[in-house]
Amino acid sequence: MTTDTLETPAVSDGAPRAAVAPHPGARHRARRTTSPQSLRAAWPALLGLCLAMLVEMVDNSILNIALPTVGRELHASPTDLQWIVGAYSLTFGGLFMVGGTIGDKIGRRRTLLTGLALFGLAGLGVLLVRTPEQLIAVRALSGAFAALMAPITMSLIFRLFDDDVLRGRAIGLIMVVSMVGFALGPTLAGLAVAHMPWQALLVLNAPAALLAWLGVRFGVSPDRSEDLRRGVMFVSTQLYQYAWGWSAFRAGLANLPFVVGMLAVSPLVDGLVARIGHRRTSLIGLVCVLVALVIWIEALTRGYLWCAVGMLIMTAGMRIIMTTGAVALVGALPESHTSIGSALNDTAQEVGNAVGVAIVGTVMAAVVGSSLPQGAWDAAMVDGFVHSQQISFAILAGIVLIMGCIGVRTLTDSTQTEEH
Repeated sequence: MTTDTLETPAVSDGAPRAAVAPHPGARHRARRTTSPQSLRAAWPALLGLCLAMLVEMVDNSILNIALPTVGRELHASPTDLQWIVGAYSLTFGGLFMVGGTIGDKIGRRRTLLTGLALFGLAGLGVLLVRTPEQLIAVRALSGAFAALMAPITMSLIFRLFDDDVLRGRAIGLIMVVSMVGFALGPTLAGLAVAHMPWQALLVLNAPAALLAWLGVRFGVSPDRSEDLRRGVMFVSTQLYQYAWGWSAFRAGLANLPFVVGMLAVSPLVDGLVARIGHRRTSLIGLVCVLVALVIWIEALTRGYLWCAVGMLIMTAGMRIIMTTGAVALVGALPESHTSIGSALNDTAQEVGNAVGVAIVGTVMAAVVGSSLPQGAWDAAMVDGFVHSQQISFAILAGIVLIMGCIGVRTLTDSTQTEEH
């Protein structure tokens, strides 16, 4: 955050303090006469935004644990299952820029409310699904509508708060919710599949989106005219159920270390940035992800304890990288373009998730085959699966190393935890 912005806050009469030239976004902040002075004071708005982020991220991974059940009932091939998982991420990430642009042009609150309504309706569409192709279409639509939500969620944080410290804390809260949602999706799915048809996983999007819609509708102020302008989770669920023969519920619980790792490192991120800067903090996150991928190569043959350790380290690294990158990117833009900045950040995440699933699925199809047997796998099938995933993780580690080095070189050594 520049000094200019810090020296030009809004005052009671609406006029900026004219000590220095304002940051491009400061003129918008000066027009506000009130702004929440704490996260607690903004709880209705934060509740709505967190719910919006939660439903879109839960939906990103909620079908992973139900893939064996979906495959049996719809007679889906491994390629179909890859598309069922990947269609959401593909449209979700591919349309982020469109969603961010729409938000900046016609209003962020209006765009988010529209996206939530359409997202809920898409969830009800699963009741009409009879074939894998129809489910793929429903997932693609859900991802497209979620693209109207995710870029807006974070950008509204910047509109909600004038204080930069509160913005940083609110963004951290949103990031925690997003990763908890992504990690809890399979756990909730495992519990639901044990007691309900798998279709209920998507039907539940409707009431969840409705609650989020109500939170945003009554917690976020109307748009103003001046504002207008995934791969390891996929592998683990198949490893637990197909190769190890675990139930859906047990497999869902097995993914809980994803949540634990993220929550454990969350309080440390701001302190790391303040002490050693964004570049070095991101480098720590990068090393964590690389170490986790190496551990997972071994975990496939050594048992669940290794898997759990890999999950803990991976989500710790992801939490560090995602939060540092998101705050740096969105905070560098004027308020009128924060939706696009948020969209760029989330596009990278979702395209990366889709690429990860594509690599894992392609290697598995090449090594194991294009069809999966019903019931428990024999020893040869398990060996083929393990070998294919070890190759996949080695490829992903190489990609992470290359892209991570590029990303670290572009960051500054700033020690600010809010905007730059």
